[in-house]
Amino acid sequence: MKSVKFGVWYFAIIAIFTFQLSGCGKNNSNPLNVIVIMTDDQGYGDIAAHGNPYVETPNMDRLHNKSIRLENFHVAPTCSPTRAQLMTGKHNHRVGVWHTVLGLERLRRTELTMADVFAESGYATGIFGKWHLGDGYPFRPGDRGFQESVICQGGSVTQMPNYWDNDRMNDTYFHNDQPKKYRGYSADVFFEEAMSFINKNKDKPFFAYLPTSAPHGPLNVLQEWADKYENKGLNEQQAAFYASIERVDYNLGKLMKFLHESGLEQNTMLVFLTDNGTAHPNNHNSAGMKGAKGSVYEGGHRVPCFIYSPKNNLVGGKQYYEPTSVMDLLPTFIDVCGLKMGEPTKFDGQSLMPLLSGKETRLNQRYLMVETQRVPHPIKWKRFAVIHDHWRLVNGKELYNIEKDPGQKQDKAALYPDVVQDLRKNYEIIWDDISTNDDQYQRFILGSPKSHETLLTAIDWYWRNNNDKQDLIVGQSVVREGKLGNGNWPVYVEQAGEYVFELRRWPRESGLPINGTTPEITSENNDIALKKYGEKPQGKVLDVMRAMLRVNGEEKEVAVDSSKESVKFTMPLTKGETDVQTWFYTREGDSLGAYYVYVKKK
Repeated sequence: MKSVKFGVWYFAIIAIFTFQLSGCGKNNSNPLNVIVIMTDDQGYGDIAAHGNPYVETPNMDRLHNKSIRLENFHVAPTCSPTRAQLMTGKHNHRVGVWHTVLGLERLRRTELTMADVFAESGYATGIFGKWHLGDGYPFRPGDRGFQESVICQGGSVTQMPNYWDNDRMNDTYFHNDQPKKYRGYSADVFFEEAMSFINKNKDKPFFAYLPTSAPHGPLNVLQEWADKYENKGLNEQQAAFYASIERVDYNLGKLMKFLHESGLEQNTMLVFLTDNGTAHPNNHNSAGMKGAKGSVYEGGHRVPCFIYSPKNNLVGGKQYYEPTSVMDLLPTFIDVCGLKMGEPTKFDGQSLMPLLSGKETRLNQRYLMVETQRVPHPIKWKRFAVIHDHWRLVNGKELYNIEKDPGQKQDKAALYPDVVQDLRKNYEIIWDDISTNDDQYQRFILGSPKSHETLLTAIDWYWRNNNDKQDLIVGQSVVREGKLGNGNWPVYVEQAGEYVFELRRWPRESGLPINGTTPEITSENNDIALKKYGEKPQGKVLDVMRAMLRVNGEEKEVAVDSSKESVKFTMPLTKGETDVQTWFYTREGDSLGAYYVYVKKK
């Protein structure tokens, strides 16, 4: 491994490594299998082994006790950015993912993913859970190196791109891009599908990615799962949150038993982490840290990471306190599995094997940077933290010694101006390096032979600038409410020709006409016991009279037949970039964009 000494020319400061490894998994007589489990919205303190007095996580605790533990491990403060870092070994900003909606969750199509690397080296690759790096070609898991996928689309099971009326219980997910109905709680389904994939591929090396989607909301669990936590005095929401974690833990136990009984345990590296800080902070799950999901304080991005690999002697519960990152996992896998890279790639992470094997005690005194802006166009000096040794610089002006002050209560900026200056200088170096392609928006593709149809939903209406006051249309609940809003979809037309645009208020699978309404959903008819999280009101009727489509400046308008499910337009499109926007006009004088638009070439 190349070593990089600290200095002004320490490229991007984050210990960027170029791997040119000739080893290949399929040439290894006994290649190492890899399983990565990432839970959603579970913080460092949401594990019993980390001191939480309420949540019951016996299997996470058992894995904690026998694994190598990275106790200073950092991710991004929200979902998609962390997933982008995991998949690429690069800073999320560098690969175009700095939001969770607006199309800014789509991983740049030019980026190599973890699944690409494993597949190139002869591994079977599968994902089971929440992808959240883009829906539709060319952003789907199957376009990014995964040979098998069972996923929910969007950022949660109830967001617009996902199948209509999913709620964690008996949902329809997408198996290799096709909808399929499953029975059971979401985590049960994803773990079962992962174990089926592993069993099917046990005679060859495999990479299984299990981003569970739980305990992210909706917090729909059986009442019997939540009762024990309500009996401990917790409110309904916290009880359901902990019950969701416990159900993931239950499935982790099943997976660990399966690996042991199948004889795969010794030759499998099992990695457990979470994607950001807790989504439900309280006084018993912060682990003494400030901040939670979405925060650039420690509680927003320091998360658990357990690595268990008997073959590599990564066992015994040893702890490492050197700052590490989710970006380090792909370089580590390349190193330990001897994966083929093809063209050399510069990572922002680095292999952890020298540290984990005891050959090195420090990782080049490196600087890490986390940020969370959630705006169309990133802004320098906005919502970030620089991590270096025991120092944390927050938003460029607050300085904390995390060893002496883990709760970040005492700002030391005035006492250590030289440290502040050094961290600000290195922030600038990092920013200038990772932001060079900020203007590259990843457009939806129309007319590709690899996808006969493209679905555009209101969650991806694009804001042209940071000052837009546009309301987000994210969840299916907002569609039920008939929330007014509009925006455009930037697209790229891959083939010139005639295109059919099908405008809908409701998605196809609902079977509802434009001016129809959804029925109320209750606990009794939907296998959901926690009414606050499982029930849905009847949808609002919008009396739509006219519809309009604008593409590349050309407009067409028609009257709406209230008994029809959709309105269709045909438009000639030329190859290249353009924008799509739609309007529904109601009898009351309101207007809104079509929430769902299906586009295909004739």
